[in-house]
This record gives sequence, structure tokens and C-alpha cells, in this order.
Amino acid sequence: MVSKIQKVRLAIFLMVGFSILITILILLLGTKLTEKRDEYKIIFEDTSITGLQIGGGVLYRGIRIGRVENIQIDRDRITDIIISISVIGGTPIKADQEATLVAVGITGIKQIELRGGSNESSFLRSGDIIPTGRTLFDNLTDRAETLVYKIEHIMDNIVEITNTDNQTKLNSILSNIDHIVADTHSSLTPTIENIKNISSELFIAISATNNILAKLDYIIDKESIRNIVLNTETISTSISEIDFSQINSTIQLMNESILKASVMISRLDALVQRNSPDFNAIIEELRETIENLSEFSRIISDDPSILIRSRRQN
Repeated sequence: MVSKIQKVRLAIFLMVGFSILITILILLLGTKLTEKRDEYKIIFEDTSITGLQIGGGVLYRGIRIGRVENIQIDRDRITDIIISISVIGGTPIKADQEATLVAVGITGIKQIELRGGSNESSFLRSGDIIPTGRTLFDNLTDRAETLVYKIEHIMDNIVEITNTDNQTKLNSILSNIDHIVADTHSSLTPTIENIKNISSELFIAISATNNILAKLDYIIDKESIRNIVLNTETISTSISEIDFSQINSTIQLMNESILKASVMISRLDALVQRNSPDFNAIIEELRETIENLSEFSRIISDDPSILIRSRRQN
């Protein structure tokens, strides 16, 4: 039989073990029970959520921030699925963030991933609804549906084109095109020949032009043309070296000499009239001299380069 002492020992052992078990449970579950969490709702409209389970992860940019708490059908709109999630308290959820379903590996299990969000957007409060976004699979599905619709439309057009009436019309069009091509070819043949003749004449004209240009180059390269150019440059240099101030002063001195000569002639004329007719010949010569000087002064004024040419000739 079990003695009283053994019973006491067994009771003590059970009490201690039970106490240790409760302590472990409190340590393990205490943090979970006292952890502050924010709850949000996500509504998927007319979308299958196959693979999403309660307890599934909620991620943001690859970081697990929460879990799926509940999944239920909206009683007012049976095509909508309401998903309740909870995230770690204080996790920033923005109003422009979107919730999407993403697959985990190849097992078919899905989880919720939050995408988007900007610093300028406002924060959602606990209990608010997070809007849903489109996944890559949804975009591919829509594009595939659009592509299938276009293919069907093309096939319908092909069937419409290849019916009996359209085939008859198409054969008639092709026959008319053949006649048009034949007529065009017969009318274009003379035109092509004319173009060939014009091309030949144009080639001859170009050859003649090249010969003329070659002759001009030969003429320009002659020594006489070079001498003319050199003489022209020499004359231009000489004219640029003329001291026009000296020429002007010379002309002014000549004008003064002419005035003085005129005064002298007047005086001599008076003297001749008073004294002797012999001075008539002298006066006549002086007049000729003055006329010559006047003519010379005019020529110098019109063409000052005469002085340079006369100087070179000397």
C-alpha cells in the first residue's frame, strides 16, 4: 500500500509540476496576449482567394508585419470576401497602400502583401479598410482576355473575307489588276526608252562641261594671267602708298603760283600799255605758260597717279 508520506510527496510533485507548466504557458503566451495589435479589413470583390488561410502572413516589402485573423463572406454582397487582418501595433499603414494576394512558392498557399504608400499620404486608423490592388496575375489575365478577343475578331474577319461572294469579288479585283499592269507596262515602255535617251544626252553634256572646265583651268594656269594678276597687285600697292597730302599741298602751291602769275601779268599788261608794244609777245608767252600750268594743275587733280608713273619712267 501507498503510505501517507508517499501520497504527500506525489501531491507536492504534481503541484510543483503544474505550477511550472502554468509559468511556462504564461511566459510563452503572456507576450502574445498583452501585445498591442491594430486591426484592418480588406474586401476582395468578385475575386477568388483560394490558398489564403487564417493565420496566413501579411507582408510589406517582404517584411512580415501581421497575420490573417478571419475570412468571411459579406452578407449584403455575397460576391465580396471580407478579410480581417491584424498588424503589430504602431505599424504605419497609409491610405494609398493597396493589398494584393501573392503566392508562396509552388504550394498554392497565398498571403497578403501591402504595396505602395507615400510619405505625403495620411495614416489609416485601426478598423479602417485597406483598398485592394491588382496583382501581376490579374494584369496578365486581363491582357490574355483582350488578346483572345482580338484573335476571335480577326478570325471572324477572315471567315467573312473567305466566303463565296468575297472570293468572287477578290478574283475579279485580281483580274482587273492584271489587266491594269499589262496596259501600264505597254505604255511605260516608250517612256523608259525616252528616259534612257535623255540620260545618254545628259551624260554627253556633262562630259562636254567637264572638258570646258578643264580648258578654263588650263587658261587660268598660264603665265600671262599670272603676270596680269601680279601687275594688278603692284598697281594697287603703289596707289595705296601715294601720299595724297603732299599732292594736295603741291596743287595748292601751284594755285598760288597761278594767282601770283595772274597779278604779274596784269601789272606787265599795264606796263606794256604804258611803255612799249614789244611786251605784247612776252605777255602772249606768259599767258600760254599760265594756261599750260592751269591745264597741268587740272590733270594732276583728276589723276594724281600721273606723278607716280612719270617718276617711275624717270
